[in-house]
Amino acid sequence: MAKDDTAAPKRSFFANIKDAFTLTKRSYPWVGWALAGAFVIPLLVAVLVGWLTSHLVLGILFGISLGLLATTATLSRLMNRAMYKQLDGHAGAAGAIMRQIRRGWDIEEQPVAMNRNQDLVYRLVGRPGIVLVSEGAPAQVERMLADEAKKVSRVAPKVEVHQIQVGHAKGQVPLDQLLRTINKLKKTLRKEEVPVVTNRLRSLQAKSMNMPRGIDPSKVKFNRRALRGK
Repeated sequence: MAKDDTAAPKRSFFANIKDAFTLTKRSYPWVGWALAGAFVIPLLVAVLVGWLTSHLVLGILFGISLGLLATTATLSRLMNRAMYKQLDGHAGAAGAIMRQIRRGWDIEEQPVAMNRNQDLVYRLVGRPGIVLVSEGAPAQVERMLADEAKKVSRVAPKVEVHQIQVGHAKGQVPLDQLLRTINKLKKTLRKEEVPVVTNRLRSLQAKSMNMPRGIDPSKVKFNRRALRGK
């Protein structure tokens, strides 16, 4: 079988670093100074220790390694913060963040409920049970979550249903704390029960979807190009 010539070429490590730096700089213009400090400070400390202990060359080598490690860690942390900051407030932001969740969860990539204001409800199933995650105005999504909770309880009556509102209003969870909130939920299902519950819910969704006429849920996605730049 011939290879697919249309496959995207694999990006190099340095290209990924450049993209991460560009993304981060949009939110934190001072990122260059932060990375320089993250490299220089460990290097100077290691050189000083090496000089005091008469192992200057070893200190320099160790300092360079430590500086590179600190620089990479700093860029990674700032990039994550910048990503949350740039996604916050955009339709589909919660769904984009949920795709980063660790294994062990069955996630519906498209919203399971949506209104004309593009207030959304997402659903995922894991060992803690069924988790409904909303984004939008509190008054609207509270009703949407309640309606969706009733639906899933009909097909999985013994499974616990959690409701999480993403936002900045009282009682809502900020976007950058969404994954942490989900991962803290208490486990109530066995591992083998998760796909069973998922299949039941998908059969429900196939019969009826709570979507306003004229709106295509597949188009409610965050534009990833906005993060990479034009």
